[in-house]
Amino acid sequence: MRFDGTNFGSLNWWLRPQGASADSLPNLSSVRFLSAKVGWAVGDRGTILHTEDGGGRWDMQDGGTVSDLRSVFFVDAQVGWAVGDKGTILHSEDGGKSWRAQSSGTAGMLDSVFFVSPKVGWAVGTVILHTLDGGAKWSPQTVPAALSPQSGLVLKAVFFATEQSGWAVGNGLFSANKALGDTGQILHTADGGKTWKLQNNPSFTRLQSVFFATPMSGWSVGEEILHTEDGGETWAQQVSPTSSVLDSVFFADGQLGWATGASGTILRTEDGGVNWEQQRSGDPRNVFQSVFFSDAMSGWAVGLGKTVLHTENGGKSWQKQSPQR
Repeated sequence: MRFDGTNFGSLNWWLRPQGASADSLPNLSSVRFLSAKVGWAVGDRGTILHTEDGGGRWDMQDGGTVSDLRSVFFVDAQVGWAVGDKGTILHSEDGGKSWRAQSSGTAGMLDSVFFVSPKVGWAVGTVILHTLDGGAKWSPQTVPAALSPQSGLVLKAVFFATEQSGWAVGNGLFSANKALGDTGQILHTADGGKTWKLQNNPSFTRLQSVFFATPMSGWSVGEEILHTEDGGETWAQQVSPTSSVLDSVFFADGQLGWATGASGTILRTEDGGVNWEQQRSGDPRNVFQSVFFSDAMSGWAVGLGKTVLHTENGGKSWQKQSPQR
C-alpha cells in the first residue's frame, strides 16, 4: 500500500498520507528520519510506514504484529527497532523489508527505544530494558529505590547523549509521598544504566519527552517545558505559549528546536527555549505525538489525526488550506 503527499500550497507543511479515508488510517506515534529522504513512522495496529523520498511516497512495511507500536529508531539505513504494547520489540536488518520479533521478557508497555550503536540500546515503558548485542538479549535495569514497585511508573521517553550518560522521563508516584499524586519523574544514569538516579522536577508535572543537544544542555516537555544546562543537576521551567500538553521535543542544535502536542500544537524556538513561538499546524484537533527534523529546514510531525505533517523551511510560515483529494 502506498500513501501520497498532499500539498497545502503556501502552508509549507504537507499533510500526509493520502489515498485512504481518515477512519481507515492508523494513529501514528513516532517518526524518525536518517536524512531528508529516508525515514520511518510507526503507530497503531502494528503500522510501520517507510519513505525514501522525504514522504512523497510512504509504503507499508509488515512487522508481523497487530500490537500498537510506540517508538521507532534506526541507527543506519538498514538496522532499526520498533517497540510498543505487550512488550513488543521488532528488529530489522534490511531497512524494514523484513522485521522479526525480539524477546523483551515483559508483557508491559514499551514507549520509547534509543540506540547509541548497532549493539547498545535501551527500551523503556513500565520497565527499563538494556541490550549489548543489538537486542538478541534484553535485560532489565533497576529504577531508583525512591520509586516503589507500586509507584505505577511509566517511562515515556529515553535519550542518551553518550554511551554512558542518558535520561528517561515519565510519570509515577514517589513511594515516600504518594499524596503528591501522579508526578513527572526524571531519571539519569552516568554509567550506561547500571544505576539510575532521580533528578529534581521543579514543576512536579507530567513529562512526555526528553532531548539533549549536548551532554549538558537538554529539554523535557509535558505539561511544562523544562531545561537544563548542567546535565540535569538542575532543571528550570521555560515559558510556554500554550496550555496544551506537549508530547515531543526535538532540537537541531543548541538553539533551534521544536515541541509538539495536543490541539495541533507546534512550538518553535531559535534561542534554546528562552522564547517559544506557536506555529499554526492547520489541524487544531490533532495531537502531534512525535516531531523529528533531519536538518534545520526539513521536519516531520505525526499524531492522532492519522496524518504526517512536513515542512521544508523549518515550519516558519503557515497557511491553512484544504488538502487535495
